[in-house]
Amino acid sequence: MLRTERMYKVTIACAKKYMEEVIESLYNLGCLHIKEYEMTDSFFDIGKPFERAERISKLLLKLRNLLNTLSAVENCDHKKKGEFKTFVELEEWCDKLAERVDGLNLRIKELEDEMSKIRSQLQQLQLIEKLGLNPRELWDYETIEWRIVHTRNKELLSNLQKNREKFVELRVTEHEKGWLIATFYKKENRRDVEKILARYDHRIVDVSDISNLDVSVAELRKKLLREKEELRSQIEKLKRELKKLATESTPVLRYWINVLQEEAEKAEAPLKFASSENAFIISGWVPKKNSEILRKSLEKITNGKVFIRFDEIDERKEDAPVKFAHPKGVDNFQALMEMYSFPKYSEIDPTLFVAITFPIYFGFILGDVGYGLACLFAFLLIKKKMPQLKKIVNVFIFSAVVTIFFGFIYGEFFGMNEIMGFRLPTLIHRVHDTMTLLYLAVAIGIVHVNLGFILGAINEYRLYGIKKALLEKISWILIEVGAVLWYSSSKSYISLPWELGASVTIISVLMLAVGEGIKGVVELPTLFSHTLSYARLMGAGVASAGLAMVINSTATGFVAKGPVYIIFAIMLVVFGHIFNIMLGILEGFLHSIRLNYVEFFTKFFIGGGFPYNPFGRKKE
Repeated sequence: MLRTERMYKVTIACAKKYMEEVIESLYNLGCLHIKEYEMTDSFFDIGKPFERAERISKLLLKLRNLLNTLSAVENCDHKKKGEFKTFVELEEWCDKLAERVDGLNLRIKELEDEMSKIRSQLQQLQLIEKLGLNPRELWDYETIEWRIVHTRNKELLSNLQKNREKFVELRVTEHEKGWLIATFYKKENRRDVEKILARYDHRIVDVSDISNLDVSVAELRKKLLREKEELRSQIEKLKRELKKLATESTPVLRYWINVLQEEAEKAEAPLKFASSENAFIISGWVPKKNSEILRKSLEKITNGKVFIRFDEIDERKEDAPVKFAHPKGVDNFQALMEMYSFPKYSEIDPTLFVAITFPIYFGFILGDVGYGLACLFAFLLIKKKMPQLKKIVNVFIFSAVVTIFFGFIYGEFFGMNEIMGFRLPTLIHRVHDTMTLLYLAVAIGIVHVNLGFILGAINEYRLYGIKKALLEKISWILIEVGAVLWYSSSKSYISLPWELGASVTIISVLMLAVGEGIKGVVELPTLFSHTLSYARLMGAGVASAGLAMVINSTATGFVAKGPVYIIFAIMLVVFGHIFNIMLGILEGFLHSIRLNYVEFFTKFFIGGGFPYNPFGRKKE
């Protein structure tokens, strides 16, 4: 539980004629993390993918594009396969489906374009109707021209009216904080009209879609609305057909995309192998518990004509992939580790300690029975609605339970010390016993920080020996012990000579200087600052409790003012406590994470490991 799953380094060598069988077997086992071959030997080249790889990739791309085009239907039957005996049949079905889908989409677009044109015609019709015109008047005359403009410039309107003699007809109506103007003029006056218009801001109103039509406004509107309704009906029918097609085809597409992804992975696997003309070599890592099944499987399919070697990993010189090995419950906290970094294969996995301390720090800060119950209900609801967030939500569910536990210690229920008339016993009052909380928080910090040094010492001892563990990690603990002895004896709290504590401290500092150099000596103040950093548990918790009390007392004051203020009191209590809970969740998360990442991990954790990613079929 404190180490990631133990691995063997494995080397597999075999004749090329067994390559497909070996790949298939490894894929089905799903336990070998393959290390990509890097050309360091002129005798071996990087392997080449199977010939079918390119065709599979192209077909896979087709299916994915088709799935995106169909806007994948949720909650469909993923097991529906379709009856295809070969990839050729699948490709033919895919091409026919794509042709049908493209045809439907093209027809829908054509109809929507027609619908858009009709909407434009209706808008244009509305404008000319506002001017008192009809399509019969907007004709291409032999001697008369017309144009409709919109302007917000009053001077343009005045100028047009002053030059009325140049127009056969001039119609004006208010429109969009300006004026809509229809001008009819003889062709010989075109230049004069254009000069007038050019002096002022205006825009030409396009009504070309409804001009030169021998119909009235009412007749044209009726015709357009009828056509619009017919188009809407056709579009809906085609969309229903497309949706039906998507419902039928999506599960088949998804199934075969998964199949092709597997086939593509297998077809491209040789790219990770070392290969010669007649043989290939695979290097990688396998969990120790899977080593025998791997050996037996490969020997069976090759009739024993395969070379397999399992080597222990030299943790001082070599790295290996990280596969967490946690019991149920603790595994939820892997998400917090992945947010920071994977541990190296050679070091202690701190996930268990995070699983213990994170909920405790969270509950220490939020500590309220009512708040804990509210969080528990909210997180259970989120877990049900968003199962993909199950693991991280479980972290907060554990933390909510611990919050309830601390709520009973503090004797708090939504900032009050009673539940429906039952008075809660109070072991520590957060507002009155702040010093007790401070001492408790700092004590937790001392334990947590020194646990980090102990884990660091174990890591150093395992990798580099007892000397490095003593000089670089245990020296920090001895500095603390010496300082405590020195202070306690000088104040006569204990009957030991102060010189003993001083000697232990000085010797420990010298040990640290030898182990970590000047860097270790310079970082000595962090021993004090990191321990005091745990006082944030007290500070954030007291702030949360204080705000809850202010909300309750203010609401009580409103109630005392009379019935009219009760509604304000209820709103204050509801929204005030919701805000305080959300703030508490944020603070609980950030402070709990920070105390682990900064104050704890920096004492021992190296990180930078890479995750175990086995070649093969993923287990559901």
